[in-house]
Amino acid sequence: MSLTTRHRREPAPWRAAAAEVAGWLARAPRAALLELVSRIGFLARGVVYVSVGALALLAAFDLTPHAGGAVSAMASWGRWPAGVALIWLTATGLVGFATWRFLQAVFDADGHGHALRGLVVRAGQAVSGAAHAILAWSLFGLLDGLEDLNEAGDQDAAQSVAAAVLAWPHGDMLLIGSGGAILVFAVGSVCQGLFQAFAKRLGCSPVACRWAVSLARLGYVGRGLALAPMGVFLAEAGFDARAASARDFAGALQVVEDQPFGTLVLGLAAVGLIAFGLFAVFEAGFRRIVLDPAAW
Repeated sequence: MSLTTRHRREPAPWRAAAAEVAGWLARAPRAALLELVSRIGFLARGVVYVSVGALALLAAFDLTPHAGGAVSAMASWGRWPAGVALIWLTATGLVGFATWRFLQAVFDADGHGHALRGLVVRAGQAVSGAAHAILAWSLFGLLDGLEDLNEAGDQDAAQSVAAAVLAWPHGDMLLIGSGGAILVFAVGSVCQGLFQAFAKRLGCSPVACRWAVSLARLGYVGRGLALAPMGVFLAEAGFDARAASARDFAGALQVVEDQPFGTLVLGLAAVGLIAFGLFAVFEAGFRRIVLDPAAW
């Protein structure tokens, strides 16, 4: 038999991979599908954060007028046909990530337990799931009106929501509480970046884990720095009872950039957001996801 004939008869590598995936799905279809959805969700989360961080970094170097929030950052992809497909895939993936977060919270997929600390972590996972579900919904809505999206509109929407909340009974306290919650989340993100044992979540080589943990630490600290201003301005809107004080994510970053050393802070936050996104992409491939089908 000639060498050419032997090579022709060898199965293509993708066939072996496809057979392995098919066997995996057949052995535990529900758990396997949920794990696949979760991994796609981590990938989508990474795309969003890298996009937001890249836009903020461009703004820090004055290469674009404004930093943008998640929806605005993804809207920039909509200028190209392939970008529209990316937005669809990202929105769908975020639904998967939200699903994974709810599984973590409700079924304790990460094994945090029922002690106070574990319940707090699981509550945070539920909030994260809700936030990513809302973001997915926003991206689906974005596909219906890409041409109408602009930064001023985003900021007007944030202030309109703040004005509506202030009109409620004790609306000022609600804004203060919401701003405080965002600040607590931001501080918690920084603390996670400094102290979390990220390597135990990952199934990869020690060298790859070291790089991934460095990305995670930078990313979580950067995310905290990026979110803190939004919490401050939202709480300020409650204290002053003025909707004009409220800022969305992008508006808060813009105010930060206008302060002394603001460009440096914005640049550091942008690099952190990109690192957070890259870590999410890494998690898509190497995070340990343990799902027990018997639990549902």
